[in-house]
Amino acid sequence: MNALSKVTSLEEVTWGIGLVAVTMIIHAFAMPMTLAVCRIAEKRCQELSLPDRWRLLGGMIAIAGVLAFAWSTAVLLALAQRFQYEQLKRMSIDAPVDPQ
Repeated sequence: MNALSKVTSLEEVTWGIGLVAVTMIIHAFAMPMTLAVCRIAEKRCQELSLPDRWRLLGGMIAIAGVLAFAWSTAVLLALAQRFQYEQLKRMSIDAPVDPQ
């Protein structure tokens, strides 16, 4: 190993140790904060909790939201791609292959 690769390896190890340490510190503070917020929310919303047969509804609504976000993002990107294709074609610049 030459001197440059030793310095590079030392730098990578130093950055790795530093990033792992920062991540551990963040998680050490974030987990108790998350649990405290959950406890506060549970105490204040006990009367609003759903019956057992409706508990799955929250997760289903969350998944539906993620799917709706993904679908709308895909539609917007497809529209942007089509718009770019039409603009390049109108400007008579070599347009990429038709996106359809």
